Amino acid sequence: VAEDIHPNVLDLSIFVINPEKWDEVPETDEETLKDKKILYMPRYMNHKDDILFKKDATAAVDAFNYGVLGEQAVAHNYVETIQKESINILEIYGYCFDKLQPYLKDVPKKSKDRIQYLVDQTTIKIKNTREKMHGNNIRN
Repeated sequence: VAEDIHPNVLDLSIFVINPEKWDEVPETDEETLKDKKILYMPRYMNHKDDILFKKDATAAVDAFNYGVLGEQAVAHNYVETIQKESINILEIYGYCFDKLQPYLKDVPKKSKDRIQYLVDQTTIKIKNTREKMHGNNIRN
């Protein structure tokens, strides 16, 4: 585990090595792997339970399913989510907030600001992915 990366960076490099697969199991782990190749895995290799992402990550299958459902959701489904104090990444994936932007002209400022925030989050996190996943089948 690297110690001197940066004071604000947590190294989550954990490897489980199965001794049953070894020809000879060493008494200690000291110096055992010194002549072995080190594989540096990029951050994106970690999965949805990664503590650095916390609730800002989702499984690809959820992203796909929610992307489809977001296109089919009725307007009433959006109201509760818009009014919530905070939403999670699946709700950002699930609702096409970016499609509300054309309708914000006469909305009261407080609601407009909230919806615009959700529009921005959707645009940043999912809009391009959703369009690539579903191609021309998306209604604007």
